[in-house]
Amino acid sequence: CLVGVAQATRFDFATITVESLHRIELPFDFEIRHPCLIHGMASWFDAVFEGSSQTVTLSTAPWCPGTHWYQIRFLLETPLAVNGGQRVEGTLLMEANNAQSYYVRLHMKIQGTNVVSRSEVIDLKEPEYRFYTSQHAYCPPGTANAFGQQAQPQTSAAQAFQQAVFTQGQQQQQAGACAQQAAGGYPQHAVGGCAAGASVQQQSAQPGQQPQPQQAPWCG
Repeated sequence: CLVGVAQATRFDFATITVESLHRIELPFDFEIRHPCLIHGMASWFDAVFEGSSQTVTLSTAPWCPGTHWYQIRFLLETPLAVNGGQRVEGTLLMEANNAQSYYVRLHMKIQGTNVVSRSEVIDLKEPEYRFYTSQHAYCPPGTANAFGQQAQPQTSAAQAFQQAVFTQGQQQQQAGACAQQAAGGYPQHAVGGCAAGASVQQQSAQPGQQPQPQQAPWCG
C-alpha cells in the first residue's frame, strides 16, 4: 500500500533532446505515513497525447487497467525501517546503454540520519525486473512461472522490521550516530509496524499536461 504522496518529473518530448535522455537523474523526497519497511522503489509512467480536439492519456499506474508495460521494482540491498512522519530522500539514476535501454541505480537515505541503502546496478533489459513475483501481483496471461520463480520463505512483519532496525542501529553506531541521537539529532525508530515496504516512482499528468514521472513510497 502507498505510504506517501507521489512526486513527479516532467518530460516534454516536443522539446527535449536525445542527448538529455542519455543520463536521467530523478531526485525524490517522501514523507512516510506510518511505520513500515522500505524495500525499494517501483516505477511506471503516463503518456499524454494532446490532439487538436481532445487529450488521450495512457497510464501504466498499478491502479489502472493492465497494459504490456507493467511496473518495475528497483530493490534496495538492505531494507530501511522508517516511522510515520520520517522522510526518505535520494536519487534514481538512469544511464543509457547500447541495448536501447538503461542501467539504473537507486540511492535512498533516511533524512536526518546516516542510514543509507542502495540498489545493485539494474539492467532494464533483464526480464526479471519486468514482472512482479508476488503471489498477489498482476501477472499477464501466459507468463505465470515464465522465469521459474520459486515460492520464497516468508518472514513476519515484526521479525523483518526488528531485523532492519537492528541493522540500522549498527550503521548508526559505526558512524558515531549514538552521540547525536542522544542529543536529539536523530528520530527514534519504532519496533513493529507493517511488513515489507517500498517506494514508488510514478509518472502522471493532468489532461493537457506533458508526461510526468512521479514517486511515492509504499508498504505492502
